[in-house]
Amino acid sequence: LNFAFANEISRIANNNNLLGTELINKANFGYKRNHIAKPSIGVGGSCLPKDPIIFSRPIKKYKGYIFSKLSRLSNDDSIKRAITKINRFKNDYFKKNHKLKILIIGIAFKGNPETTDLRNSPSLEIYNKLKKKNKLDLYDVNSLNIKKQNIKLKIVRNLKLDEYDLILIINNHLEYKKLIYKKISKNIGKSKKMMFDPWRLIDKEYCLDNNWIYESI
Repeated sequence: LNFAFANEISRIANNNNLLGTELINKANFGYKRNHIAKPSIGVGGSCLPKDPIIFSRPIKKYKGYIFSKLSRLSNDDSIKRAITKINRFKNDYFKKNHKLKILIIGIAFKGNPETTDLRNSPSLEIYNKLKKKNKLDLYDVNSLNIKKQNIKLKIVRNLKLDEYDLILIINNHLEYKKLIYKKISKNIGKSKKMMFDPWRLIDKEYCLDNNWIYESI
């Protein structure tokens, strides 16, 4: 419910050309009680995706108990919105049959605290939805351990960020912030490049100064 509420704020903010993360940061500032969670690109792991559904089943016979099911639907919608933003970028700046070269950073379902758990990972769901019409690579700070779990994944180890049309940061591992600042360089080509940063790890102005389009939620 907490995450669904944050994602709802993000959706409303986006409809008004604002960022939900910025509004929530301002709402939380100086207020120690009941901090609003940050919106996310998806909810993964072994608990949150299934527990609201399990909880809703035995109370179907009662009327009016809807929050649990609605929270799951709301969080599922976050991935759909991310796909829409990526497709809009593709349609706006590239030819019709162009295959975007996309790097997904963060394969595990969460980055902090660190894990190699892939269960219900938003990264893999987005990867599977985009791979047919685009060229996708994956990266994670724990790539070797993750590769052992799923040998079919195309995981890169030596990153050259400037090769990609779009970089999508899925989880909030702090190493990704250091990595991007170290490896990203100014886009001097004619084609557009986008940094999609739902967690706001990277400074927006830094990306714009380097001629990268910046997108968040």
